[in-house]
Amino acid sequence: MKYISSAKKWNGWGHADKRFPLNKLNPDFLKILSTLLEKKEFQASPSTGWKDISIPDTRLSPAQIKYLRKISAVSRVSTNKFDRIVHSRGRSLPDLICLRSGVIDEFPDAIVYPVSRTEIAGILDFAQKHKMAVIPYGGGSSVVGGVNSIKLKKQNGILVVNMERMNRMQEIDETSMTATFECGISGPDVELALNPSGYTLGHFPQSFEFSTLGGWLAARGAGYFSGVYGKAENMLVCCSMVTVQGILQTRDVPAPSEGPDLNQLIVGSEGTLGIIAEATVKIHRLEKKINHKAWLFPDYHTGILVLRRLRQVGIRLHMARLSDPEETRYFSQMNNKNEQGGRNTVLRLQKKILFLFGYKSPVVMLTVGEPGQYYWIKKKNIFNKIKYISLGEKPVTDWFASRYELPYLRDELLNVGIAADTFETSVLWSRLEKLRDGIYSAVQKVEKKTAIKYLLMSHVSHAYETGAALYFTIIYPLSTEPLEQWGIMKKAVTDAILKHGGALSHHHGIGTDHLPMLKQENDVTYFFLQSLKKDLDPEGILNPGKLV
Repeated sequence: MKYISSAKKWNGWGHADKRFPLNKLNPDFLKILSTLLEKKEFQASPSTGWKDISIPDTRLSPAQIKYLRKISAVSRVSTNKFDRIVHSRGRSLPDLICLRSGVIDEFPDAIVYPVSRTEIAGILDFAQKHKMAVIPYGGGSSVVGGVNSIKLKKQNGILVVNMERMNRMQEIDETSMTATFECGISGPDVELALNPSGYTLGHFPQSFEFSTLGGWLAARGAGYFSGVYGKAENMLVCCSMVTVQGILQTRDVPAPSEGPDLNQLIVGSEGTLGIIAEATVKIHRLEKKINHKAWLFPDYHTGILVLRRLRQVGIRLHMARLSDPEETRYFSQMNNKNEQGGRNTVLRLQKKILFLFGYKSPVVMLTVGEPGQYYWIKKKNIFNKIKYISLGEKPVTDWFASRYELPYLRDELLNVGIAADTFETSVLWSRLEKLRDGIYSAVQKVEKKTAIKYLLMSHVSHAYETGAALYFTIIYPLSTEPLEQWGIMKKAVTDAILKHGGALSHHHGIGTDHLPMLKQENDVTYFFLQSLKKDLDPEGILNPGKLV
């Protein structure tokens, strides 16, 4: 198996040698964005070099480093400057701002690469004895501050436990349709292990190339195809988690009635209770054929109605992604290249025709499913009394072609002084449209208060019988105080989410970014998590400052 951390950007997303140029979507990309953001010029914001970042010496003594190397071998303990910088932060917008500016408040003192549960247990024993914080680290792709180097005042330093070398598949049980993996395995390596035998895990988040099985479980993650395969909590059969108290092993039996489901305490625990070392997960046969279909609806309410009908009659498409009017309009503008002349005229004509036919605020839905699922869409009259235009498969295949490339765009925008961030939630159908409108209203209030224009758009990413997940993208010019600016925006949108009955997160997790809101959202929930943390990790060494 390949190691996943080699040749990754230290201050941005993905492979070090890969970019997504601003003109790739449209040669007039910046010009269009300038119009949308109502700003003629942006203040360039180039990144500092990692060699120019000031970093203190490790707080570990030579004797402590020597002992760690007895646990995990000389070559698997690193205290070099580059590794300590890379592992100090994840990949949220605040993380990138800090990395690019070189202003980072804490660095890990060492990065340790275990290859077994025994080594993980030894590292935790060492950390407990020497009062060190321990940060579990998979692909480092957290966008909510989930792997940030934080320690408590009483702690003497920080160890990062990088799981990338625990990356093997241990077994496929074809009779039971399960597979067992070490949890440092990356998304591509999971599929490389399963596909030759005709199977898939079916978990494809946008971070797929760089995130790990352990990270998906720890953050209760979701992927593009979670509509049919389920989220992380649905794919887990059993797992082993190394805690300060010992190894917690859940049972590999279906639907046991043996008290609370410990799997569901481990999933979403974000490294605060222990380090998930191995997991047995459900696998699925590779589909011989899946279809791609896109539809245009006249307005957002109609699109939501179609999505709700699909799930409530039992049709579970692999993916059903509904863009709101703002996202539909944005991608329509950006994807209509003006290379051959006259293209913009055609676009304006198309809009006029759509308007005449009642498509005053059109929205696009991209779907992926088996042929039989589309048969049932027709059979159950999902589009009964619904106005729509079939767009074929090209919008879906185009979207798939760039789905893993778009995160690279954020780095390019930061270089020219533009921030791009995302946030997500889930909510009941009865509150969904009010929640979306409430977030747009909250951002408008921030605009008035700060005199800065924000470009906001969203899509429904996952649909369920009772509700759906909403995923927002926000783009705005960076101010001279970018972290303070981000904090104002983040608080406004999160307050709106809670006000309208949404979850703090559907699949990104809590991390540091949502922790203050988790405390205020439900005192009893937070008290329960604290009590569990104190029992399993009394000294608080595991991923402090996140979730609990």
